[in-house]
Amino acid sequence: MKSLTKNNDGFISIIAIGIFALLMIFAISLQMTVIDTLQNLKNGQNYDSARDVADSTIEYLQDTLQKFSPGLNDSANCIFSGGALKTNDSSLVNPALCGQFAGIIGTKNANVSVIVKGRSATADKLKSSTSKCGAGDCYVTPTPGTGDAGANCDLYKPNSVANSNYVDSTLPAVSTTLDQVDYSCNWNKLTFGSSQTDRVAIPLYYDNGGLSGTTDIVNPYFGNAPKATKFYVRLRTPCKPCAPSNPTADQRQCDGTPLKDAKDPTVCADIDRYKLDAGGGVNGGTDDIVVQWLINGLCGTEACGLMPIADKTKASKPFSSLYESKIFNNNVSAPAGYPIVIHDKTDAYDTNNYPKTFTIINPVQADPDASINKLKEVTKPVLTLFLNKPLLTEPPLKSNIPYLEYQVLTDYPIGNSRSSLDVTVNVEGNNFHKTLTQEVQKALIDFAIHN
Repeated sequence: MKSLTKNNDGFISIIAIGIFALLMIFAISLQMTVIDTLQNLKNGQNYDSARDVADSTIEYLQDTLQKFSPGLNDSANCIFSGGALKTNDSSLVNPALCGQFAGIIGTKNANVSVIVKGRSATADKLKSSTSKCGAGDCYVTPTPGTGDAGANCDLYKPNSVANSNYVDSTLPAVSTTLDQVDYSCNWNKLTFGSSQTDRVAIPLYYDNGGLSGTTDIVNPYFGNAPKATKFYVRLRTPCKPCAPSNPTADQRQCDGTPLKDAKDPTVCADIDRYKLDAGGGVNGGTDDIVVQWLINGLCGTEACGLMPIADKTKASKPFSSLYESKIFNNNVSAPAGYPIVIHDKTDAYDTNNYPKTFTIINPVQADPDASINKLKEVTKPVLTLFLNKPLLTEPPLKSNIPYLEYQVLTDYPIGNSRSSLDVTVNVEGNNFHKTLTQEVQKALIDFAIHN
């Protein structure tokens, strides 16, 4: 009996030890689960905090930019400890601007990185064939790589090939060279149907100040010794859509041959672009003005500017309104390719002294009316483009063309039509990134009076 009792006691002890071990394992597992849950909750809270800080910073930047002129570039890298700016940190950039974020951070440990870009910088200047930008390289509006006419532009690194005029052939997936300025990621769209998409305002100047300081206006075309001497506005039709086989007149065969590869539908040979219905050409028919343009600003205290000439019959004053026949139609050849407003070859009416005309920049004509460089008198000039009619292809199909692509080339930086606001916030290792764009205000001008 004693032996049996001892065996039972030992058995019970073993069972007790096993149960205790299981309870310990369960307790440790429960503790780890609780710790993981608390950490996840903390990470979630930190992520939410990072998102809230990024949202508030973006809103602050949007509001602050309203106080400055277009084309402003600025950046900051800020480190906060317990909500206090670490002014002695070597990675701190632009402490004056960082200090303005302190009220947004609260008592958090956070890193805030801000980039505001409203114009091309020197590093953005594109190399190009001399036939595209005149002599030398050029600044492009929109800022290179940000154009909404392209596809997968976030993968494009302008000038990634050192000293090259051309885009890396693996990006547009074509087997022939593609000039940087002709790449669709360096063009924007004009789309008919809404005041948000059918017009654009491009400042021909920029603000060289900073968000923590005051404005500093730079107008490269102003005065008797202008910094800028070149100005090209380019317009072109988009690529026709790809057809798997047997393309119609308003489609193209994307078969992998040079500049016809379906891997990037926004890149094509010129022959594969839509052709506008220009009717009887410059002599009449249905050749309509489809894009209006205007340069306006102040001359002293008075509103002034330049508007296009619509009369095609005045040979001594070349018309500068943008008729369908003047926009790229696959049969227009010009040294720069697709140019429709050119600094020394485009005359325009003076809005204050009609019908006197001026050449936009650096006139070389013998016409005495064109002997004055009007743009040098205009402070804060703004170029406005307005797509005023639906776009149709030539007969017999007369189908809709979805949009036009536009671009401005200059030899000195000017403001972009939209500024990009890029904010990255890190709170306790949790990152949140946000990017927004802010457009230059577009005046709802009645262009009909100009033609």
